Amino acid sequence: MFAKSTLASAVAAAIGASAVGIQTAQADSVFFPYLALSETVASVVSVVNTGQAANELHYRLYYKSKAAAEDKAAPCVEFDVRRPTSPNDIQTFDVSGKFGSETQGVLFNDPGINNDWGTATFAFAATQLPARAYLLVDDNDSSTGEDTLSGEVFVFEYGSGAAWGYQAYSNDATNYNYSGYASEYGAQVNLLPFDEFETAFFVTPVGVDMAPNGTSSLEATIWLGSAGTTEVYDRDENPISGALPVNVVCVGRVDVEDLLSPITYDTLEPTGGWAQVYNEGSAAAGGTGAVVIKLEYNMGDTFNGEPVGGTYNNAEMIAPM
Repeated sequence: MFAKSTLASAVAAAIGASAVGIQTAQADSVFFPYLALSETVASVVSVVNTGQAANELHYRLYYKSKAAAEDKAAPCVEFDVRRPTSPNDIQTFDVSGKFGSETQGVLFNDPGINNDWGTATFAFAATQLPARAYLLVDDNDSSTGEDTLSGEVFVFEYGSGAAWGYQAYSNDATNYNYSGYASEYGAQVNLLPFDEFETAFFVTPVGVDMAPNGTSSLEATIWLGSAGTTEVYDRDENPISGALPVNVVCVGRVDVEDLLSPITYDTLEPTGGWAQVYNEGSAAAGGTGAVVIKLEYNMGDTFNGEPVGGTYNNAEMIAPM
C-alpha cells in the first residue's frame, strides 16, 4: 500500500499484549499480524471478550510510522496501554482515529455502560500516520487457561471503497508465543498479470515472544520459487528462474517486483503465473518464520483486459501448514 496507488497509500500498525503483570501462565491473547494506517486507510479492530474475570484488556502495539513505515529493515517501537472491559463485551475501534473522532476511536454507538471506557482513547496511532504495525491484546487473566478472546480486523481504503480483513490468531499460552502461526513454507500462490494488477506481500516475522519490551526486531526472509529452486512458472507451465529473497524486520510490505529479477518480472508481466512463497525466520534475531498476507488489486479500469468500473482488491492470509 503506500506510494503505488490510492489503494496503496497506507500501512499497518502493530499492537501487542504486554508481559508486564502477566508473569503467570495461560493469559489469553489475540494477535493481529498486520494493520494498515494512513490518511486514506483505516484499520478497524474488533475484540470480543467472553471471559468473566478480567476487568481490563491489555493492548500492545508495535509500529513503524511516517518515514520508517517504508523501511523494511527498521525495528518497530512499542505502545502499551490497558483499557476497560466487561464479560461478553465487543470493543470495535479505529486505530487510525479517522472514524469515531468524537468518541476516541470507539465505533458503532457503544454506550460504554457495562464497559465504561469513558474518555480513554482507542485511536492509538492517530498522530503517527502513515504506519504499519501488529497488535496483541490480552485479558490480564491467568485463572482459566481458556480461549476467551477473539478478534477481527477490517482494513478499509475509504478513498476508493476497497476493503479486506481477517480473523486474529488466538493463544492461551504465556509469553505471547506465536511461533507456530508462521505461514506455510512453500505455499503455492497465484500471480495475476503484472501489467493489470499490483501484487504485494505483507510480512510479519513471528517468534516465541511477540511482546518484547521497548522495540521489536524480529526478522524473517521471504522468497518465491519452486521445489527449492528460484523458478516461478508462467501460465503455459514454463519455469523461469530469477527469484530474489527479501528480508523484513518486525513488519513490512514486499512488492512482487522486489522478489523477481528485472528480466524475470518483465517476462511474467503480461501473463503472471504461479510460484511457491517461502518464509524463514532469523534465529539470531529471534524469528522462527513469518505470517504472510498476499494483497492484489487493480491498477486501471480493466479485468482480464475487459472494462470494469471501480476499485477491486483481494487479500489472503497464507495459513500455517
